Amino acid sequence: MTKTPRELQDFIADLSDRKFSIVETIKAVRTHFELSLREAKHAVCQHSSFAPQIAANASLHDELQDLLDRTERSEGGVAE
Repeated sequence: MTKTPRELQDFIADLSDRKFSIVETIKAVRTHFELSLREAKHAVCQHSSFAPQIAANASLHDELQDLLDRTERSEGGVAE
């Protein structure tokens, strides 16, 4: 049975209501809907239930990316 986008959205909302973390939700979405990690992460991170957490983590994410970029430049290479 194919699951609809609405079922995916409802599933994510339910997990959020049950206080699942973003990581736990991504894992559950991958398993339940047989999605790739990329697809599951995108679906969860775009869901309005997790918007406050995503926004709160944005500055940390940006700082880590800047640090990584500066480290790569100072070492003269690109990390793999």
